[in-house]
Amino acid sequence: MNTKIFAPALSIVELEERFETTVAAADTDRCSGNTVKVNAPVPPDGVVY
Repeated sequence: MNTKIFAPALSIVELEERFETTVAAADTDRCSGNTVKVNAPVPPDGVVY
């Protein structure tokens, strides 16, 4: 008897959720340790941006 077992098919929603989770994890890993540098002049006293 030749029996093959297949994993259940994932729905589009499940595939999208897995993809988004993977991309978010990759972005977090890629961006960790990065710092944001802003070359902006210091505002005058009393000015809030």
